[in-house]
Amino acid sequence: MRRILIILLLLPTALVAAVVGAWFLVPDSWIRGRLEAAVRAATGRDFAVHGDFRLGRWPVRLEASDLVLVNAPWAREPEMARIGRLAVVVDVAALVRGQVRLTELAVADGRIVLERAADGRANWRFGAGGEAGPAAGGEDGGRGWPLVLERARITALDLVFDDAGGRRTELAGLDLDLRRDLGTGALRLEGSARLDGEAVTLTGVLADPRRVRTGEGGPVRLDLRLARGALRFDGRLQGPDPAVRGRLDLAFEDLRGFLATWGVRPEGIGAEALRTLALAAEVEATVNAVRLADLTLALDHLRGEGTLSLARTGARPRLVGELAFGRLDLDPYLPPGPADGAAAEADGGEAEAGWSEEPLALPLPAPVDAELVLRFAGVRVRGLEFGAGRVELVVEGSRARIAVPELALYEGEATGTLDVTAGKIPDLALDLRVEGVRARPLLAALAALDRLEGRGFAEAELRSRGASPKALVAALTGRGRVEFRDGAILGINLAAMVRRVTSLGLAAEEAPRRTDFARLAARFTVTEGILRTDDITLEAPLFRLRGGGTVDLPARTLDLRLEPALAATLEGQGGGPPRFAVAVPVVLSGPWAAPSWRFDIGGRLTEAVRDPAAVEALVARLRGDPDAVRRLGARFAGAQALLGVEPEGLQRLLPGLGGAAPGDGTERARPTPVPDPRRLLPRLPGAEASPAAREGEGAGAREPAPGPEDLLRGLLGR
Repeated sequence: MRRILIILLLLPTALVAAVVGAWFLVPDSWIRGRLEAAVRAATGRDFAVHGDFRLGRWPVRLEASDLVLVNAPWAREPEMARIGRLAVVVDVAALVRGQVRLTELAVADGRIVLERAADGRANWRFGAGGEAGPAAGGEDGGRGWPLVLERARITALDLVFDDAGGRRTELAGLDLDLRRDLGTGALRLEGSARLDGEAVTLTGVLADPRRVRTGEGGPVRLDLRLARGALRFDGRLQGPDPAVRGRLDLAFEDLRGFLATWGVRPEGIGAEALRTLALAAEVEATVNAVRLADLTLALDHLRGEGTLSLARTGARPRLVGELAFGRLDLDPYLPPGPADGAAAEADGGEAEAGWSEEPLALPLPAPVDAELVLRFAGVRVRGLEFGAGRVELVVEGSRARIAVPELALYEGEATGTLDVTAGKIPDLALDLRVEGVRARPLLAALAALDRLEGRGFAEAELRSRGASPKALVAALTGRGRVEFRDGAILGINLAAMVRRVTSLGLAAEEAPRRTDFARLAARFTVTEGILRTDDITLEAPLFRLRGGGTVDLPARTLDLRLEPALAATLEGQGGGPPRFAVAVPVVLSGPWAAPSWRFDIGGRLTEAVRDPAAVEALVARLRGDPDAVRRLGARFAGAQALLGVEPEGLQRLLPGLGGAAPGDGTERARPTPVPDPRRLLPRLPGAEASPAAREGEGAGAREPAPGPEDLLRGLLGR
């Protein structure tokens, strides 16, 4: 019995001795093989220790050199990580207590490459091909024995981030010292590196991981200093589900230079833009969401405040927020655009250039879905001045909607929505409504047109589909209306111009070069880029205009026919509205940047007149054209009342159709003498009989009143 008891007591001791002996006797090569196999199983990638491998048995210390983990098969570089030297010291006593305690972890002379493919795959996601998914190691995910790190040192480590989009960033020469505070258990860190050649330093305090796991939590303070800016966070880390709350302050004194270090070069943006950035917010972050509350933002001279949150609840992250800004001047942040060439186009300089065929560069699909509300006190963009307004942006994958439920615009208001669907051929849909805006400053800013005054009203429903601006214009379809009230067309007096042509210059009047109107309106439809209207209307006190035609948007040309009417009297019978008589029709055609005027004289068009001042030359040529004068003869019958022509002027014009040509010494057949127009037109409003006529009437020699045929024959000298 005694021997049996002795054997039972010595057996555990022998087993422990055997295990300890095996630990000291197992060769390092065997342990290295097991380690390499474990890493391969966990990552799905080939892993090997090509250099030295030494295992100190007591205390337990692992030292290895030239460790290599290969990259994903699709990656551009063959190796994901190469570590020059690795040293790990393990506390054996802690292992007995069920805890992995690393008293020292040292990494030196290494290089780690993080790559992202165009399809979203990332080489740091281990598994087949680098797709997302759990690594081979079970669902435990490392939640076995708790890990305690006492100190970590990293020296001369290079980190490279290579994005498929062309961005490549390198953090070179990283030196980082992380150690545990013996009193509080918090981790204190100090580090330095060069970010794309620029010096970077990092200091901070991290909560004790053991207290975080128990839910007690602890402080988190980080202070990152860059050559052109700084980031500071002061908050608290709460567990066991990690959550961070605290204050974030970020400031860049040279934002443009910082962006350049990340490969972002703001081409075409003004030199004074993207200079400074300051951001402050209360941060609440979990593994799947980040929220910024009480956010204040200052980008150069732009100021805003509000809230933002980014969460991953589905397949794509979603950004939600509301921001309010003061007055925004966006021109410095935009590359040169159409507004810069508007004046040249208005002069016809770019009429032949046509629409751009460059493919549209839509920022869709965006990296995140979004639901944002932006408010502002005012906006200046491309010379346009907007007042206070609200813009709502919704992005869902390849679809985006920009809604403007309220926007002050040149003492009026504009509302509308723009829907965009990206793809090989993008789709666009615009619904727009404008109420009561001042037309002159709006059109001057939009298209350098400074010739229209009044209050503008407009509605439009337009749709299009195309991969370039030219294709979009060619496919434009929809309908709309435009109206201007109580305004004027500057630089031209349409009524005076029509009077001059209709009367062949006899209706002389000193009129300002403007056409005042009570209403100018048109309804239109658009089909495949061709705008059509038969509803052009201009209403002025003594002038009316009706018309229609087409505007070829792809070709940038127009072809309109306008039917003017002039007031024959200042007021009608009984004091009513004036009576209007149709005058010479006008054809407006050619490139819309420099259209020409033509007049329809009895079915025959005159030559093109681009400058309204050239109407005088046109009138002179028409007066020397007998056929043109005859075609206008019917209208001359009412010239006195309709156009205010003096009888003597009519007498001077009409005899020129026959008789002697001045200075040639020959005699031509004389036309029938032209009677006194006052006698010819006794019944026209405002016409009075001549004294001779009144004398004749007193002597009883009254002639019968001429009929229309007699009147026309007399005027034409027949």
